[in-house]
Amino acid sequence: MGMQQRVEILKAFYRDARLLILDEPTAMLTPQETRELFKIINNLKTQGISILFISHKLDEVMEISDRVTVMRRGKTVRTLNTRETNEQELANLMVGREVKLVVEKSEPRLGETVLSGQNVMVYIMFVLIVLSQWFLFKTTVGLRLRAVGENPEAAETAGIDVVKMKYLGVILGGAFSALGGAYLSIGALNSFSPEMSSGRGYIALAAMIFGRWTPVGSFLASLLFGFATALSYSLQEFTVSKNIIMMLPYIVTILALVGIGGKSVAPAADGVPYRPKK
Repeated sequence: MGMQQRVEILKAFYRDARLLILDEPTAMLTPQETRELFKIINNLKTQGISILFISHKLDEVMEISDRVTVMRRGKTVRTLNTRETNEQELANLMVGREVKLVVEKSEPRLGETVLSGQNVMVYIMFVLIVLSQWFLFKTTVGLRLRAVGENPEAAETAGIDVVKMKYLGVILGGAFSALGGAYLSIGALNSFSPEMSSGRGYIALAAMIFGRWTPVGSFLASLLFGFATALSYSLQEFTVSKNIIMMLPYIVTILALVGIGGKSVAPAADGVPYRPKK
């Protein structure tokens, strides 16, 4: 995403643009890419180009801006010089009341709630994992769905509507994919941009294979790949090539798939077209 943004900025510069509007430009960037973008912005400022930087990240606003305009409910609340304000004042103006930017947290004790404050999609995910595992392995419809994936000819002989089961699988898979995309845009990043998934779909496919084609196994595999992704973000602070760091989740994915080898067997009829005999 960082390279794509550079290309867009260069295109605007090539057109001799004197005003550059950046709407949540760091939403998909790593810390290192954000610093590089700020260097470009500062260079453009020295060349007399006006930049409208739209963001809800107050630390970035304080770092990169000269003047701040706060808007609430589509109306301008106040315009301030950055040097004459602070994050606390900006947050109060954005919300319209006193806001606590720092929440004091105590160490969790036995019997206290520790899983709270997450996006609702996180809780839906845990429920869907349990329901999916139960549906596929404990219900008649789930058994039929798995039978169609393994041997549609035998399933049709047993009286199962193969086409109906295939449509059911596609619809359920599409719904789960939509929930994943919804969390990425409105849960994790609170913004949308083209290609924001950045290859995560392939990692999800690898997680399914590594998890032995089961919901619980895929969830555990996703924790491994998620840890690799989080580690790559943490390593951004070190003087290591960002290209090598960003490869880390995909390297872990490849090593996991190579390690599992032929132990994970896909449904025999996966991806094989089937024409009903009736």
